[in-house]
Formats: sequence, C-alpha cells, structure tokens
Amino acid sequence: MKRGVVKTIEESYVQDGEKMIVHTVKVPIKDKRENAIGVLGIFWDITARKRWKIKLLTIKRIFKHLRYN
Repeated sequence: MKRGVVKTIEESYVQDGEKMIVHTVKVPIKDKRENAIGVLGIFWDITARKRWKIKLLTIKRIFKHLRYN
C-alpha cells in the first residue's frame, strides 16, 4: 500500500466453521503530499460462484468422457 498500488486478491476465510472465499480490492488512501495514510478495502463473497464453477467443470469432464466413449 505504501507504493500506491491497488491490490486485487482472492482470499479464503473460515466463518462459522465453513470455508468462505472473497474477492478483495484494497486501495491506498493518500494525503495531499501523496503519503499513504490509510487503506480502503471492499470485498465480495464469491464462495457460491467458485463452488458452481467446480460443479460445471466436473459436468463438462463427464460429458467429454461420455462423448468419446
């Protein structure tokens, strides 16, 4: 954040015993002299999207296997 670069990451957390995946964006907050004085962060819970992606890939593999057999 001191370099002034926006950071976009996916992070895993455990909440109430369940794994949760979030897409996080962190942006440095600067003063008039361009000194980093804070961080603004926002995140989206993308757990369901990740789970559906895994299911879709599994279904694709099954159909591909059936098609070639």
